[in-house]
Formats: sequence, C-alpha cells, structure tokens
Amino acid sequence: MTDNDIYSMQLVSGMAWYSFETPVNIESVIVYGPTGSTMEFYDANKNRIGDTFVPTLNNKIENLPTPAKNVTSVVLKHTEGNFREWNVFGKAVEPPVAAPLNLTAAGGDKKVTLAWNSVNNATSYNVKRSTTAGGPYVTVGSVTGATYTYTDTNVVNGTTYYFVVTAVAPAGESAPSNEASATPKAGDVVIPPEGESGDSAILVITLNNGTEKEYDLSMNEVNAFIAWYEGRAAGKGPVMFAIDKHENNKGPFKNRKDYILYDKIITFEVNAYDNGKGGNGGTTPPVNPEDPSNY
Repeated sequence: MTDNDIYSMQLVSGMAWYSFETPVNIESVIVYGPTGSTMEFYDANKNRIGDTFVPTLNNKIENLPTPAKNVTSVVLKHTEGNFREWNVFGKAVEPPVAAPLNLTAAGGDKKVTLAWNSVNNATSYNVKRSTTAGGPYVTVGSVTGATYTYTDTNVVNGTTYYFVVTAVAPAGESAPSNEASATPKAGDVVIPPEGESGDSAILVITLNNGTEKEYDLSMNEVNAFIAWYEGRAAGKGPVMFAIDKHENNKGPFKNRKDYILYDKIITFEVNAYDNGKGGNGGTTPPVNPEDPSNY
C-alpha cells in the first residue's frame, strides 16, 4: 500500500509518516533499516489505533497481531539512523453504505406497499417488519438493488405494521431507514351519489415510486375509476385503467390517455367541485373499465 523505495532515507525529527486519501485496513508491514524502530497507526481523527507495533525482522514481511482498521496515517519512529525502505500492506476499506431515505407505507386489502429512495452502490435491500413501533424487526423480504418498492402480502387486515428498510453493499448492511407504518384493510370506498359531491373532481393518484398524477375529470369518470379500483381489489376487471387527459392534449393528437396499473397505486384522493356544466362536468364520457377497446 505504501512503496517508499527511498535509499538512505533520513527520518525527520525521528519519524516518517504516510497518509491515505481514504481509510484502509493494514495487516502486515516491512521495515528495512535499523532495529528498534516502532510503527503507529492513526484514524481520521488522529486517534491512535491499537498498540504501537515493534518490528523484529529486517527487510521481511511481518503480520500485525491484530489488523489495524480504518487507518488514515502510518507513522514510523526511530531515534537515529537511515532507512532504506518501509511498507505497509492490507486492503482498502469499502465506504459504508447509506441508509435508504423517505420510506413510505400504504395499506391495502391484505397488503402493505412500501417505497423508498435508491441508494448508490446498493446490491439489494432488506425489508424488515414489526408489530411494535421501534421494533424489534424481522426481515420479511429482500429485493435487488434496482428495485425500490416492496409489497408485503403476508399481513392481516386491521393490524398496524411498522417497517424499516436497509441497503446491502460490499461494505455490509446499512443502518435502517426511517420507520413507516400502515394498517391493511378491506376496501371500503363509498362512491358519492350523483349531485351530492359536485359534478367534477381533481383526482390525485400517488404511485409506488413516489410520483403523483393529477387529473381534472368529471365525477362520472372518477366514479368509473373508483369502481375499477374496487373491482381490481376483489380480483376482477383489467389490470390497467385508461384516464383521458382531456385539456392536456397536445399537438396533432386527437386524444391522449394515461394507463394506470393497479399494483402501482399506493393511494389516491378525490377533490370534488362544481364546474357548472352539468353532471358530466363538460368533459368526454367516462371510461368504461370493462370495455377492452379503451385499453
């Protein structure tokens, strides 16, 4: 790791030193010079690591009794004399992996869907669960480093679950993410009767990657979406729902639609209002989730 091939090297004030750009673990050393020298190892805060090492062999590799970990500086000390060479050997220390951030949890019917931010260098993520806030947690699943969501289906409706996620990298496992909780329950959405909640609504859908989709729709369209969602929760109907973007159509297109996948939805909200244009809100007819031509 150091290769100080300097002949007749004179120590300055009885010492020589070498600093690494990043921490290393040192396992062995070699000193080619007068006997009676000593070596010390220091961390980034200039605290000495372990005991002072006294080499007993000249120009031969010696293993340290215990590897010195997270070393940033090595100091060779001797009262007098010249040294031809000194080296330390070991390996670089992998930087610790960061903890995942912004863990969210959303309960569904017999499921909880989790989402979090990606972590650089993560090769996988461990999902941990508890029925008590703050743990202890049990690992209930793992996903690859390219996956930032997880759906836990081994849950019981009406029970509150607490989750954390850790990242795994060559350096080891990270500290846990923030804790997120959710209570799975059966669908109990009530479709508002016609005329009571306005003839239009802003539908906001939150996806499991954290993206929010917002649509200005007629209440009939919103009710069709809710009916489709409830059907999918019961295992019926298509897996996708087409939402007409209406006034957001651009350029030469006759119409534009967003196709929403059921298992990508964490939650949605409906903000009803009256636009004064009648029951269908002045928009095109609602999408029929049972009509294959709409998909």
